[in-house]
Amino acid sequence: MVSSIGPHMPPEKWPYFDVCLKESGASADDFKERPFKTTHEIICFFKCAYDKVGAIDKDGKIKPDVLIKQIKERMELSADVEKSTLDCLGKVPKISVCEDIKEIHECLKVLKH
Repeated sequence: MVSSIGPHMPPEKWPYFDVCLKESGASADDFKERPFKTTHEIICFFKCAYDKVGAIDKDGKIKPDVLIKQIKERMELSADVEKSTLDCLGKVPKISVCEDIKEIHECLKVLKH
C-alpha cells in the first residue's frame, strides 16, 4: 500500500521522498518549517511525488479519486469536505510544469492535520 502524500502530512512519511528530493533540488530541511515556503524546489518536489504515486496521469490530468484515496489513508474526511475537495480537484487544469501544482494545493487547503 502506498502512503498518502500532501502538505498535511509529515515529509518522512511521503512515498518517494528521497527520489523527489533529488529530482526537485529540494532538501529535507525545506520541509521542517510549517507551513512550507512555496519555493520552486518545493513545488517541483510535490509534482514529482504526485506523478510517482499516480495522482497525475501521463497527459498531466489530475486524478482526484487517487489523491483523495491517498489522503483518506491518513486522515478522516467528512462527506462534505471530500465532495468539495473532489469538485475542486476536478477543475484543476492540466499539470505541465511545477508551478501548476499550486492549483492542487489550493484545493487541499481545507484539510488539516
